[in-house]
Amino acid sequence: QVLYSTKDEKNRQKLQIVLEEIERLNQFLTSISDFTKFTKPQLSVSNINDIVNEVHNLIELELKDKQIKFVKSLDPHIPESLLDIKQIKQVLLNIIKNSIEAMPGGGNLTVITTLKNDHILIKIKDTGKGISAENLKKIFDPFFTTKPKGSGLGLAISKKIIEAHKGKIFFESELGKGT
Repeated sequence: QVLYSTKDEKNRQKLQIVLEEIERLNQFLTSISDFTKFTKPQLSVSNINDIVNEVHNLIELELKDKQIKFVKSLDPHIPESLLDIKQIKQVLLNIIKNSIEAMPGGGNLTVITTLKNDHILIKIKDTGKGISAENLKKIFDPFFTTKPKGSGLGLAISKKIIEAHKGKIFFESELGKGT
């Protein structure tokens, strides 16, 4: 058994805060690096549904912890296509993490894949708090964030990735009804 003085406990708490801030800054600098050193997609043949399933596996425990129901509607007829698996996975994670943060009391998160005019369409829908019209105009701006611990680079990077894949990314949202 180890006895700590009150002073030791206060120092331990201060050290914990310092370590958390170092980790936050490290993540922020990594985001800046990802944004400024954007690499051209390394294309390989893959199926978008497989990537959605991988992302679901990565976040399954977090969804359960936050009481978020995950619904997938994946079109089995979507052909394999050329894409950068790592980058597309990053885009999906960025958007889904935002959705999760928008539903602190739980909710529904739906991912739909389909073909539309020979293009793959991925819809990610949440029942979160929504985004104001004013903020919706700025969500792709680098460093714009409404989160206390956000870098404001996730969606800016996501937009770059999707455009590098010759795609488009857009959001529709209504306050109080989701995105």
